[in-house]
Amino acid sequence: DRPAGFAEAIAMQFKLFLIHCCRQVQGKGLIQPPRSSVPGDDRLEKLRRFLDKAYAQDHTLESLAHRAGLSRTYLCRAFHRYTGKRVFDYLIDRRIQAAMLQLQNRDEKILSIALDCGFNNLPYFNRRFKQLIGQTPSEYRKGMTT
Repeated sequence: DRPAGFAEAIAMQFKLFLIHCCRQVQGKGLIQPPRSSVPGDDRLEKLRRFLDKAYAQDHTLESLAHRAGLSRTYLCRAFHRYTGKRVFDYLIDRRIQAAMLQLQNRDEKILSIALDCGFNNLPYFNRRFKQLIGQTPSEYRKGMTT
């Protein structure tokens, strides 16, 4: 009982929506494509993927360097060349991305979301969120519901 081409039209709208979302995220500087031609790219990519999954955990530079099989100094320089961001800036960006999703999809308190995303300090979470997104978490949440 749906008109011909309905499924194709919905699929195309969904693709356009995803493209729009990706452009918005890139425009905010939250995701940058990895740069290539850095010695140890495979180790850096594995570490980046690990941080994408384990963003809520506490990490030290020493533990991340050990995981990547690199010295702390080299890890800092190589990761920055590879991603365009310092290791912990990348981690904070990833945590903010996760918080944005949770603010859109969950009605939990902002403190609970901040803790779930790996932040141990609510004022710091609020400050970094506003720096990266341009709104406080509560303003962001209100904007998603209107």
